[in-house]
Amino acid sequence: MSPETLSVQKVTGVTAPLVCFANGSISEACKKQLRVSVYEESKQTLKGRKRKIVMAESQRQTYKASNFDNVDSKCDDTDLYLAEVNKETGEMSFYSAEVFHLMPVREESILEQSLKSSMSYQEKTDLLTESFGSGKQKKALARRQQIRLKDSVIKSAISSVVDSAVAAQELSSSSSALPATTSAIPPYNIDARTPAEVYKLDDIIGQAELQSLRNVAEVFFQCNSQIVAEWQTNNTYFSSVLSRLSNLPFNETARWESACCLMYLQFMMTLFQMKAAQMQKKDPLPADWPDLVTNLMLNRFTFKSDTAKSRRCLPARLKDLLLSHILVLCLILDRFTTDLELLQVDLKIGPNKLQTHVKSLGCKVKKEASSGSFTAILTVPLVFPEAKKSKKVRL
Repeated sequence: MSPETLSVQKVTGVTAPLVCFANGSISEACKKQLRVSVYEESKQTLKGRKRKIVMAESQRQTYKASNFDNVDSKCDDTDLYLAEVNKETGEMSFYSAEVFHLMPVREESILEQSLKSSMSYQEKTDLLTESFGSGKQKKALARRQQIRLKDSVIKSAISSVVDSAVAAQELSSSSSALPATTSAIPPYNIDARTPAEVYKLDDIIGQAELQSLRNVAEVFFQCNSQIVAEWQTNNTYFSSVLSRLSNLPFNETARWESACCLMYLQFMMTLFQMKAAQMQKKDPLPADWPDLVTNLMLNRFTFKSDTAKSRRCLPARLKDLLLSHILVLCLILDRFTTDLELLQVDLKIGPNKLQTHVKSLGCKVKKEASSGSFTAILTVPLVFPEAKKSKKVRL
């Protein structure tokens, strides 16, 4: 049998990249997922070569090598050739080859490069001084950083004082702009014959707003004792709300109404605890609250100032009105006998102030002998406490 002969030719103008991984061999499973890309500059350099970058990417790691500007992942430019045999024609072609040593790319290095590129000249100089500067230069750098820190603290303190002054001015102006007839007590029936006729649920929250709460109140409707225990551990909701979940009715219609009322109670107590700085935001209430409920609470319990920013504030008179709505809703849910201990803790109100407020709603306050806690009881006929007459001062 005659030996096979090959015709050999050298292909010029074409360079084939060969890659090897500097950190070890790649498994067969990883090779199937590996995506290799070659980027080549269209123009040649002064040495007659073209700049090339080879990237190999997998799901876990990215590798990179180039034939310029990188010593760690450099390319071997020695005279190497890649042979290709065409079995059909019996021709062997030789291509010039470049071996790229692929190195793994660290995410930290990419982050450091992006940070360094965004640094100013002074920041880069300070970074060099920290690493390579003399003791005298490092002391000077520390002094400059301390001065810079003091300036930033002073500026933030001044801005905080200005914001507080503006908020206080808006609060005082808004309080004076409120109508004088604004009452801190919800609508009531002075001629009521039963406690259920004194305050109506529709005056606390309308049916449209109550129905809009069904989506967010579904967690209360579907809850069980185990879920409530987890909420208590994580402080997900106020204790006053969680304590009433065990008394939800079994009737579906009544259960939905109670669940929605408890969610509205959670919202009102959240608004009651909001600070003045939080009310300065464009949208102070959470975005996941229903729009109908958000508009109701903002229009009923907050006041929009006349400044250019149109910020909202919660004056003392409207905050008392909000507290009244919270107490009345608790009375309705508890069948007009409410324990004040949890409310005092959740709302962070002193016992004397809370008792005075429930008395202004027509309730009687009773101290439990066993626990020592106070209970508000709504009774009829409705009697409001008389205002104390101011004593005359002798001159």
